[in-house]
Amino acid sequence: MLPKRTVIGSFPSRMAELGLDGAIKWAVDLQLKYGIQVVTDGEQRGNIIDYFEQVPGLGKRFGRPAIIGRIKPVEDLDDFPKISDCRRVLEYLRGLGAKDVEVKVTVTGPVTLGFTYGMGGLGPYSSVLDEKLYLDLAYALTPVIEKAVKMGCYIQVDEPGLAGRFLPPKIAGHILDEFFSAT
Repeated sequence: MLPKRTVIGSFPSRMAELGLDGAIKWAVDLQLKYGIQVVTDGEQRGNIIDYFEQVPGLGKRFGRPAIIGRIKPVEDLDDFPKISDCRRVLEYLRGLGAKDVEVKVTVTGPVTLGFTYGMGGLGPYSSVLDEKLYLDLAYALTPVIEKAVKMGCYIQVDEPGLAGRFLPPKIAGHILDEFFSAT
């Protein structure tokens, strides 16, 4: 069996001028034009962090991502950007009759999210090395991943914090083990 073709990375955020639906359709159409078999929504949100503000406990302080309370799972997954954007892609593909095309959802990993939000404020957590912060994020992200999988999507975890050594490798490894075993 041959590997399936997909893409990584974000399409230009300037495509947002088309509106969310227009930007997603533009990105999907471009991927289909070049024979991509596992498409994405285009990731035009500008960065891999801000769309997680809907996670209880995450927010902004002084215009920067910050932890503002205990991190918990999203209550209404249908309104979470990763899920609603995935639904838009699936509906668009269905409308095109593109039955053989699959969808991939990219989720920023708990190490990158925790460190980035923690640098702006720690809320109830003791430091950016507090494992509880990252484990809470891992458990908060689990329902998002489970929902996307139930919708028929592949999952890609974007975790630049691992390569960037945001945490000591042993701690990061433990957090990611917990994250992947929870999903």
